[in-house]
Parts: sequence; C-alpha cells; structure tokens
Amino acid sequence: MGKDRERKNCSDMEVLEIYLSSLAGERFYSGLTVKAYRGDLSELVNYLNGPDGGRSGQIDGSGLHGAGHRELRGYVAWLSRQGLARRSVARRVAAMKSFFRFLYTRGFIDGNPSELVKTPKVPHELPGFLTIEEIMQALSQDNHSAEVASVETGNETVLLRQRAILEMLYSTGARVSEIAALKYRNVDLERGTARVMGKGGKERMCNIGRHAGIALEKYVEATLASRRELADSPLFLNQRGGALTARSIARVVKGAFENVSGRLDVSPHALRHSFATHMLEAGADIRSVQELLGHSDIATTQIYTHVTAERLLEVYRKGHPRA
Repeated sequence: MGKDRERKNCSDMEVLEIYLSSLAGERFYSGLTVKAYRGDLSELVNYLNGPDGGRSGQIDGSGLHGAGHRELRGYVAWLSRQGLARRSVARRVAAMKSFFRFLYTRGFIDGNPSELVKTPKVPHELPGFLTIEEIMQALSQDNHSAEVASVETGNETVLLRQRAILEMLYSTGARVSEIAALKYRNVDLERGTARVMGKGGKERMCNIGRHAGIALEKYVEATLASRRELADSPLFLNQRGGALTARSIARVVKGAFENVSGRLDVSPHALRHSFATHMLEAGADIRSVQELLGHSDIATTQIYTHVTAERLLEVYRKGHPRA
C-alpha cells in the first residue's frame, strides 16, 4: 500500500525517467531509440500538464494521473493540428500507449485510458532497394565520398574501409547499428560469419560472403598498426582509432552511390532491403530470410514478397506484348 502511494506521488517527469530506464535496462532498446521515446513522451507530459505545456488552453493540468481517454484523444488531435505526417503521429501514439501500459502494470495509475485510443493508420510503403547492377557498380568503383575524401585525402585505407563497409552491409543484411557495434572478435573470417547483437539484445550469426571476407581481410591488415588490442578493437575504425559511428557509415554509403549513380537517397538500410529482396528473388524461402535479417515477426519480412511481386509485374508489363 505504501509503495503504491509512493509511486503515485512521483512527478510525471520522474515516472517518465523510470519508464525510459526500463526500456534501456529491461528491453535493451538502443540509446537512439530511448532518445526518440524521450522526445515524444516529454511532449506528451508537457501537453497533459496544462495550457502552457500543451499550448491548447483546454487541459486542466492534472498530468498523467488525471488523464483519461478524452485527454489522450485530444492529444492525438492536437498532434494532427501541428501538421505532422500521419506516420509521425502514429509513432507518438504508439509510444504513448506503451507508456500508459507500463504505468498501469507497474501501479502508477489505476486504469489504462490509452486502450480506448486508436493508432492512426499509415499508408503501406514498400521499402526502397537497389538493383544488383547499382550495387556492383558501387563495389567496383575506385572513388570514395567527397565528404570523407576531404578529410582523409590520399589515404588508401579509406578506400579499403569503404569497400569493406559496403560489402559487409550487403553480404550480411545487417542493420547499420549492428555493423557499427562490431568488434574484431565478433568476426570469424575463416568460417565466414559475424556475430551481431540485434534489437532487444538478441544475438544472431550473419554470413560473410567470399568477396566481403576478402575486402574485410585487406582492410584489417591495413589497419593493424592502429589497433592496440586486435580482438577488442572496433571492426571499423575512425581516424583516432575508435569505432566508426553509424552516422559516419551512412555518409560512406551515401557518398559511394552518389559517385556512381547520382542517387542522393541511398542509406545503409537500402542495402539491407536489397539483401532481402535479392535473396527472395533468387529463390530463398521467407523463413530463412527472416532468420538472416533478425526479424522477430515474419510479417515484417513478408513486406519484401510484395516488393518482388511488384518487380515481376513490372517486368511482365514491359516484356509481354499483350500485357
């Protein structure tokens, strides 16, 4: 009883910090994901704590403990009036529902009003991907992004690193955060595998293809002098010998494809999408692709079957005289 009273006496921001700590410590969410939740839910807390925070003039300032489904629906309507994209509104509503579910199950509130709030439907978007020709062109180029080159001009190691990054992303289908977190000890070049830590702290083995293995071996050999302890060193190094960040890897990918195709929108995730699409087009079964991508739900993987079906339809329409 005393514990329940203590919980209900916490300020809204204190409760939010407890929730965010649970995301990191219990659900193993990444720092970036927790940061996104913090931004979305701080906005919600401010809205529920009065006219000044919510800028609506219609909230009595009772905060999380006094919020009912009408207040939460009002928040969703307020988000829409801010001109946010439907997908952004849906993300914030999903965060709100997760937060209130936590508050209810942990005894901070007596009921869960968010159960009566619907998440806005978002249009179904197929993931972008690259053709095999575009990827082969990027992998065979001798140039690297202007942004990287301007800092490290004349350094052959940069070229080797770029090649190894592109090969690893496409060969493994791993997320950019998983590649950025790799240490040398996580890679077994002899067996052609890499052990990555995925979402929710789930570990899985990724395959390193022959070409990726060769590129990686050349890069590691060229950077041996920069690695104090080989086994514990980050797989991909920055100029100071630390780990290359996910953002830096994204710049490398963007620059590589700008150079060969002029495309400005290529991200590391496009290589992950391409990995899945090309595997399915080559006849891989969807369960195997699910395992390789580290998807917990096969429905997430099934989106790629729509991509391949659309491509086949496009080929049919272009190639069949009576289509």
